[in-house]
Formats: sequence, C-alpha cells, structure tokens
Amino acid sequence: MICSLNQIEQSARKAARGAGFAWGLADETGRAVRWLHANGFRGAAALADWLDGDIKSSGAPRSLGGVWRAPRGALDPLRTGAALGDCIESAGAVETGAIAHPLLAAGFLGDAAHIDELVIELQWPGARLQCMRGGARRGGTRAAFEAARAAHLKCSVARAPGTSAGLRRRAARFGECRVPRAVWLRLDRHARRTYVEASEASRLAGAGAGLHDND
Repeated sequence: MICSLNQIEQSARKAARGAGFAWGLADETGRAVRWLHANGFRGAAALADWLDGDIKSSGAPRSLGGVWRAPRGALDPLRTGAALGDCIESAGAVETGAIAHPLLAAGFLGDAAHIDELVIELQWPGARLQCMRGGARRGGTRAAFEAARAAHLKCSVARAPGTSAGLRRRAARFGECRVPRAVWLRLDRHARRTYVEASEASRLAGAGAGLHDND
C-alpha cells in the first residue's frame, strides 16, 4: 500500500506507544522511522519486527561511558538510538556492544543529523551509513541493513560539514512510500493498545459525540 511519510510517522509513533514506550520516545521513534523511509529504508518493517519480537530481553545502555552494553542480551535500538542522538555531538564517537535491529538506531541518528546539521557516520558488520541534512550515503548489503542483530555499532561525527551533493535519497515523489499491508497491520495491532474502548463513563467525560449523537 502507498502511504505518506506523515502516515508512516504517526503509525510508528502509536505502535511504539502501544508497545509500552513513553510518549516522548514514541515521538522520536516516529521521526526515526520517517527518516528511514525518506531515505529508502524499510523502517516500518524493522519496527514491526522489533515490536513483535522479545523486546523485554533487551534494554538501554547500563552506562554511557566506554563501550555501551545492555544489562543483558542486545541493546534496545529505540532507547539506544535516542541516547545516541542526544549525546553523539558532544561525545564525538561512541561504540556499542551487541544491538538489536541497528537500522532502527540509525534512524534516530539520521534525524539528529538532519536537525542539528551534522554529518554522522555509522558502521556495523556489513553496513556503512553516512547521515546528513538532506539525506544519506550508504554502502553494504541489504541483509546487513535489515539484520535483526549486530555484534556492534560504531558511530562518530565527521569533521566535514554536510552537503546534499550526490546523496542517494530514494523517497518517492511527494513523500509517498510503499509499505506492505501486512507490515501496516502489524503496527496497527500495537497502536490499538493506545485506544480506549467506548463506554457510558467515557462518553459522559466528553469522549466521542457524547450520549446524544445528532449527526
């Protein structure tokens, strides 16, 4: 199905919230997935795979010093990506241990590079990505970019200012992207957990059209 980047962002945002993440992180997740689709990556599918998996087996970095590692298992790409986006400019370079769905974490850094006008370079086994305002350059295999887990992730701020010349930006015209219907339905399953079922109490509190619908 054909979706706008706005639809993708909102669907990802609601799905992350429905999966139990705080609204602030859910907002950042929506922007990260939007950035991925704007640059030709399958961000919605990566998020659906992550949320459908055993997300409780991963966690945020236990320390932001040295090599970032999870208390157990692989790093959570959403919490890790958000932390990287917040501190990469001041840190200059960060290396992590095992991380789930590194592409999702890369989306947060791509969004940060766009907002802060940085050039951020990322590497994980089989993949290289340079993010900057206006797009991204990439190298590596599709399998590596869509990997469910990477042994490590390295990211750093490049010295040169960003430029849009020669970028491989593959978003469709007018900001439309193709998302498989099955992926959309998987995200919607998580998003539905944010909805409140209609009841007389909720209508009395002002939800919907109230007790008297004259439409």
